[in-house]
Order: sequence, then C-alpha cells, then structure tokens
Amino acid sequence: MGAPPAPSVGIQALIGSDLAERGGVQYTELAARHVLNRCNTDRMPDCWTINPYRGCSFGCRYCYARYTHEYLGQRDPLAFERQVFVKVGSPELLASEATERRLRARPIAVGTATDPYQPAEARYELTRGILEVLARYRGLDIGIVTKSALITRDIELLGRIHARSRLHIGISLITPYRTLARRLDPGAPTPERRLRTVQSLAAAGLDVGVLASPILPSINDATRDLELLFRRSKAYEARWISVGPLFLASGSRRHFLAWLADAMPRKLPLYRHLFASGIDVDPRWERGLRRRVAVLRRRTGLPEGSARGREPASLQLVLPGSGERPESSSPRGKAPSARR
Repeated sequence: MGAPPAPSVGIQALIGSDLAERGGVQYTELAARHVLNRCNTDRMPDCWTINPYRGCSFGCRYCYARYTHEYLGQRDPLAFERQVFVKVGSPELLASEATERRLRARPIAVGTATDPYQPAEARYELTRGILEVLARYRGLDIGIVTKSALITRDIELLGRIHARSRLHIGISLITPYRTLARRLDPGAPTPERRLRTVQSLAAAGLDVGVLASPILPSINDATRDLELLFRRSKAYEARWISVGPLFLASGSRRHFLAWLADAMPRKLPLYRHLFASGIDVDPRWERGLRRRVAVLRRRTGLPEGSARGREPASLQLVLPGSGERPESSSPRGKAPSARR
C-alpha cells in the first residue's frame, strides 16, 4: 500500500470542493493583503497595478494573465477562467494603503491581469469601490482596461475622476466580427456591444479608445479586417486605438497552442515558426504589422494611445511573472456567484 498523498499547504489547501460553483465558474473569496502592486517591466514601466479579481470568466483564448493562477498552485491553464477569486475588502484596504503622495508617484493601471468589470463585478462591486477611493484624490494618472459594458454603470463616478485626475479607458476589441470574437473571447460581450460602450463613454466626455491587442498572425491581422476595426472604432467615437502583437508565455502558450491545434490546426506550424525564439513573435512579422498600422492611422486619423498625450499606463501589457505579488491575498471562504 502506497504512502498517503502529501497534504496541500497554504492557499492550495482551500481550493477545490470548497469553492462555490455557478454557471460553470467557481468563485471563492480572498482576503487581500495588498491592493497596490508595483510593476516595473519593459512592457509596463514603473506603475501601480490593481486587480480586484484573480482569474477571469471571459476565457479569452490568448490571455497572457493565466500565469497568475500558477501562484495559487493551479497548473491547469483552464483554471484561470473556471476558478475566479474575489479579493474581498480591496476598497477598504486601498483606502488604508493610499496617500496622495504615494498614488501620484506613478501611474495606476486597473485591470492588468484580470478584467475589472467581468461578471463577478456586478455582484461584488470591488472595482467600483476602488474607483470611489481613487476619486477622493487629485492629480492621479489612471488607466482602466475592460471588455465589459458594465463599466457604463459607473459613468458618473468615472466623470468625477476625470474631472480631478488623468483618466484613460481602453475597451479591448481585437476583431469587428462577431463569429471570430466568439471563438477568441467566448465569454466576452459582442464587438457591437463593446463599440456601443465606447460610444457611451465618449458621449460622457471621457478619454476612451480601443485596445486592439493582441493581433494574432493569420487570424485577425488581415489589412482589410484591421481597417474595418479602425473605421468602426472611429465611427463609435473612439479617441484613439492602440495595437499590439500577440505574445505567448507560461500557461498562456500551452493553452493557446493546444486550442489552436484543435480549432485551427493548419495554422499551428506557422505559430511554432513565428514563436520559435521565445515569448515574442518574430520581429519581422511585427515590423510588417507596424507598417500596416501606420498606413491605417493616416487613412483614418486615429492616433495611438491617449488623445491627451502619452499612451495610457494600463494599456501596456504586463510581462508574465510581474505586477502581481503571489502573497497578495489569502483565502477567506466561499462566495456565491455573480450573474452576468
């Protein structure tokens, strides 16, 4: 008879049957230890990151943030979308951590390793609570990235922040086609709904644009498709559009290539070739993308990054392994699900 399995330790001991499960997504609460996490990488230089949730039920096939679940002992890349952790108490903790001097020291990026307005936010309102804390201060530099129309719930609050600080909002959208979006972003709102969200935020006078990242070789990178995305973004009053290539690392690489082998097997050899040297795409492909995007900017008049100046901090991509401390939260117990 073999030896009994070693007991789980730390947070892993509380993952599994203790999680509440609703609609195919399991939720549990975490008592956050930190809300402000300092990140300083090539992709995201010296900023604060704030992520009210761990994991995201939108389940985007290419999501680079799957690595964050590895900190929790979750090696299955699918755990990122199936087990969402809710950092209860985040607004109160931010209020205790924050001072104007500290917050103004560097840009604040909300939603770098999770979507801050994913369905769980409708119930828990952690992102709203965090923004209410930030609204107390002046002179901050804040960026928010989301795919969700739920952000329009907070238009009045966002307007207050905009009046006192520098606020940039990026609505993530990488294709104008509903069918392709459903394959790539299976749990996220349709492209039409995201564009209407851009329009609503722009009508409120907010600095909002489209985050067209990642662009995936031979999937959403055709020039005619990019031009349609540019033109629709402008028609729905986006102030800018930011474009970036796919990169693959850690669990995201394993998950994406496995999905590609099943969904688009003929493209797999191309990806193995383009990503043969590491997490970044072949630089020759990226240079070609940049040249085509420059032409589209001239045709459509849509600038890169914020219309008010430099690119919003939160629209840079976090380098995997950075920007989210593994000790930033501890388990607190079960939680009911949030309805979409």
